[in-house]
Amino acid sequence: MALSTQICQDAPPSTPNNESDPEVPSTASSSRKPSIFERSDKDAILISAAALEPCFAEDPIMNWALRRPDGSTLNSDTLFRQRFFNVMMALSYGGGASFVTVGGEGHCVGVLIPPGKKLGGLRGYSVCWRDLLWCLWKAGWRTSLVSEPVMTSVPRSPDAVGSYHALTCRNQYLLLEHDRRYVQQFHDAAFPQRREVMEKGDYYYIYFLGTDINARGQGLGSAFLRYAQQIATKAGKPIYLESSAERNKSLYLRHGFEVVKELVMGEGEVGRDGKAVNRDGEGKDGVVWWCMTWWPKNLEHALASM
Repeated sequence: MALSTQICQDAPPSTPNNESDPEVPSTASSSRKPSIFERSDKDAILISAAALEPCFAEDPIMNWALRRPDGSTLNSDTLFRQRFFNVMMALSYGGGASFVTVGGEGHCVGVLIPPGKKLGGLRGYSVCWRDLLWCLWKAGWRTSLVSEPVMTSVPRSPDAVGSYHALTCRNQYLLLEHDRRYVQQFHDAAFPQRREVMEKGDYYYIYFLGTDINARGQGLGSAFLRYAQQIATKAGKPIYLESSAERNKSLYLRHGFEVVKELVMGEGEVGRDGKAVNRDGEGKDGVVWWCMTWWPKNLEHALASM
């Protein structure tokens, strides 16, 4: 499973809106444009993972999808997030991603997947398999050997939610079972929507975007979005992204993105922040997952005239 939330908070909630508005830059950000550095080599994996990990400590969709049976979340475990992002960045590398640093020193990092590329592949998994197995084990996945192939969401054990297999030697199969029903629900809801939208067009995909909490309010997230839009415009391609934070959605809307689908997950179980709330059910509105697209004007007009 790949989680694909975006955190590019240009300002903390207590900061007035105009301080993060790209049209009304703050004094600190108006003196010069932030530097932008793009790379796609293997060394960028750990660098980008280290920069993005702390940005997602309070990410709503990760809080919910990685919930434990007792209501706590694996997302609060710093070591888990570190190794999880090692995996995510390696899978991005396998998909030919561009790792873009804005402002220097990893204050803001965006991951842009080019059109027609898929995450993972041998190139990606060969880099991250140790961290991947550790994360699966930590998240409750367990393994066993069986003599027949299994590829079903029907569990083989009482505590399991999903079952998957991988072929091994001598006609034995490695059975992976997990008890993370929230991961399963996220996968079943979000992935079909992603495929449905992206199959309609050859999209660039903003897989991750994160700004360090101490660097927010300087327009770094906005600078990345403009950079990605310049690339997409030059190629004549649209951009697709997802977000589970209201303030991030507002930033994307200001940069011309439109919501094409809104999903609610964990309704009746968690609040908008993805965390368990009081037991009487109040405030358990669930996590909202916005799927958004942006189209270059020239391409948008061309399609409208067809």
